[in-house]
Amino acid sequence: MIKTKLKKAIVALLIPLIVLPQSFGTAEAATGTWKKNATGYWYAYSDGTYAKKTWLEDGGKWYYFKSNGYMVTGWKQIGKAWYYFGPNTGAMQTGWKQIGGKWYFFKSTGVMLTGWKQQAGKWYYFDASGAMVTGTVTIGGKKYVFDKSGVMTASGNIGNIITFGKYEQDNSTSNGKEAIEWIVLDEKADGSMLVISRYGLDQVAYSKDYKAVTWETSQIRTWLNDTFYKSAFTSAEQGKILSTTLTNEDNPWTGTPGGNNTTDKVFLLSYAEASKYFGEDKVTEQGYTINGNRACKATAYAKAHNIMTYNFESSYYGADMKQFTGCCWWWLRSPGSEARRAQYCANTGDIYYGNFYVYNTDCAVRPAMWIKP
Repeated sequence: MIKTKLKKAIVALLIPLIVLPQSFGTAEAATGTWKKNATGYWYAYSDGTYAKKTWLEDGGKWYYFKSNGYMVTGWKQIGKAWYYFGPNTGAMQTGWKQIGGKWYFFKSTGVMLTGWKQQAGKWYYFDASGAMVTGTVTIGGKKYVFDKSGVMTASGNIGNIITFGKYEQDNSTSNGKEAIEWIVLDEKADGSMLVISRYGLDQVAYSKDYKAVTWETSQIRTWLNDTFYKSAFTSAEQGKILSTTLTNEDNPWTGTPGGNNTTDKVFLLSYAEASKYFGEDKVTEQGYTINGNRACKATAYAKAHNIMTYNFESSYYGADMKQFTGCCWWWLRSPGSEARRAQYCANTGDIYYGNFYVYNTDCAVRPAMWIKP
């Protein structure tokens, strides 16, 4: 039996665009026959009229007809809502549907969903086009991360600045240590966060000796997980810092060994991590590679320990370079072009794969770690 769709009586009253067939008297009276020609399908009533600009139900499936009477297939906006009708059957779609390689969700009423959806304890997000998002997405000014299946894995803290621990920063020991500011780079579903210090905090050589070294055997690793760890964090804070197993890749250009994988509380970012978390690099008109997200400034304390900074105010460098005045170089844990060198990030945010020998004292330390709430 075929009957005109009345989703809710009030909806029919408030949305005049959804018009009932002229011959409608009762549901039982709305009977007729499907017709087809080269243009498509339509539905003819027994009284000689046909369905147009209206909904019909047949066998538990809903259909919509254009103003010319032909059945809708594919996408259709009705009122302010979007619907999708089977390209072959014309039946209104509900639930999860993959269309054109993208996933969409349609409510039981057929309305395409936009915004947030929770299902089986997992969160998904659908953009303004209705497509399910994946990867890192900014929503309401906050960054969220969604895996390949659309499940949210990081809940909006990415990019935030948090304070955790204390370290001398203003170079005035009389007023005590200052709270350390951290940038949230990543977040897991359990709320644990990968953070990196907002500023270059101190000056420490990657290794004091001019000889082959890896992250595992480096002086800076020992300093971070002993001196800095004990000095910057209370016992309660130390309990929130997670042990992290680090992959120490070889140098991707020269093959310099990265050494064994390690497990650390505090560490430096690798080349791969520094490339991943700060967005795309930019090349200026003068050919400089820059990344304002990756660049950082040194604290007064670090500058007092001879951290190198530079003045880019001269017009020689161009307007894009002025933002890097006062920024410092900072160490990465990845190996350089040979085993006596280590990679670092320049004061312009560019990553250099191996121009500094490990005993260099111009580079700042920018600690990173995973912490739990």
